Amino acid sequence: MDWSLLFEKRYEIHKRYPQIWDVPLWRKRFGLVSSHMKKAAKILDVGADKREWESRFKAHDPDCSYSSMDINRSQNHDFYDLEAITGEYDLILLLEVIEHIPLEKGEHMLRTLYQRLAPGGVIVLTTPNIWRPSQYLRDATHVQPYAYDELGGLLTYCQFDLIGIWRLWNSHVLDRFTRLTVGKYLHRYVGVDFAKTLMAVAKKNQ
Repeated sequence: MDWSLLFEKRYEIHKRYPQIWDVPLWRKRFGLVSSHMKKAAKILDVGADKREWESRFKAHDPDCSYSSMDINRSQNHDFYDLEAITGEYDLILLLEVIEHIPLEKGEHMLRTLYQRLAPGGVIVLTTPNIWRPSQYLRDATHVQPYAYDELGGLLTYCQFDLIGIWRLWNSHVLDRFTRLTVGKYLHRYVGVDFAKTLMAVAKKNQ
């Protein structure tokens, strides 16, 4: 890994989003994912577990094609190993996965998935927001935290073109009003965010 280049890529993302508060908020992740989904898309869900997203994609577009990969062989998947994945995909999901593997393996995973994207294809990643520490620390299987600029920097380091990063947070109306008005000053003062998750969206240009 070229650490100086990775740091340079991270710094480029940091200039785009100087603070965590500059990363825009989004409520529901499927709306953000589907906004980057082409008609009749070929979709690959990596770390799919019980394939819970399949029905949502099919309801959104019955003509889409959904495939899944997970190392858990107790569930039914199309692939059980990253290296066994075949074909090209318009949309690849990597939801709450990359924080479970070391940085070097995360780089390898992203470079492998880059090869599986069709030209113009999109990858969507989510990971716990470390500005809400309990979200990352509550799971003992987490091994690699990512700040928003590190996540974006790793994607661009792996040849992706970053479309954007969002903070995902969906709450009831009163909670949203309180945190986004009076509460936001307290959150910024103590340096703790209320958004649980980061989502990065990037594409393959070639």
